[in-house]
Amino acid sequence: MVAFCQTVTSFNRHHAFEMSKIAAMNSFPGIAMLLALFQLFSTIHPQLLHSDNLRDPDAEDIILTTEPSNLEQAADLYLQRKVTIETPSQELRLSTQKDIKTKAIDTWRQRIVLIDRIAKDFGIKKVAYGLSIPIDSSSTVSKEYPYASVGNKSYHLSDPVIIRTPPSLRLEASKAKTLEADRQKQQKPLQQMEEFLIAHEIIHIAKNHSLISSITYVAFAILNTAMWVVGLQSGISLASLACTYTVVLGTALLYHLFYYTQRRCQEREADIEAMNHLQSNEGAIFAMESFKNTVVDDLEHPPIKERLAYIQAHTFNSDI
Repeated sequence: MVAFCQTVTSFNRHHAFEMSKIAAMNSFPGIAMLLALFQLFSTIHPQLLHSDNLRDPDAEDIILTTEPSNLEQAADLYLQRKVTIETPSQELRLSTQKDIKTKAIDTWRQRIVLIDRIAKDFGIKKVAYGLSIPIDSSSTVSKEYPYASVGNKSYHLSDPVIIRTPPSLRLEASKAKTLEADRQKQQKPLQQMEEFLIAHEIIHIAKNHSLISSITYVAFAILNTAMWVVGLQSGISLASLACTYTVVLGTALLYHLFYYTQRRCQEREADIEAMNHLQSNEGAIFAMESFKNTVVDDLEHPPIKERLAYIQAHTFNSDI
């Protein structure tokens, strides 16, 4: 409860404005219910909205497997949409592209193994791994968190999914060796960061965070609908519409403050449980430091500075 109350104060003016816009939209009759049903169904059937094959070249989310053909097609799509290579010759460009493709495939295969291992630690039989590769690759800096999870431990219609948004890559072939040397220097912290981020998302799945959020959203949608029905029982008029909308809007504002506070508390819980599972905060610190310039604080995540503060202050039980 103390953490919940402290989280309420972490929203700034920008967050309050964004929250008000969402509440205002969801106060119209029917919208909240449609969004709630969509969110609930995507929670119990997480792979519904994600492509499990590469037959659709415009599909943004791709479920990966260890099949070589699947990984190669995903790598080709990644190179096409997210990678820019500048070289003095076509031969060098093809050679560099082949090298990047090989490394991408090896990385994804290792990540699938890592996800399976951590998932089993939390009693989850299977967690699918997907890539989000949008068509629009004009932005070279991601403004969103690189990992997201969909689904729950108590999954029903399909396996839960961890989705990775790979970064856009721009490089000059003449600098490839220097870039590779820098990458090798950061190999250990990068690996620790990946382990933390994957453990963080698997804890969301293990704790059924998205299902809890979906259920509260459905409850709000039902209340929203009931308020409109009661408010318009006396007849439809401008006065009754305005009065009912005002009441519903006030309720929506309070609910969305609760909803996004709950989401931030879930993020905090996932951070702490991931560190406890790994018995280290090094990967978490490296992740937050890397997010400082690449991620914009949003409604669902605590501010990066706040996360970095409690991650650095976290202590571990020496008996574990």
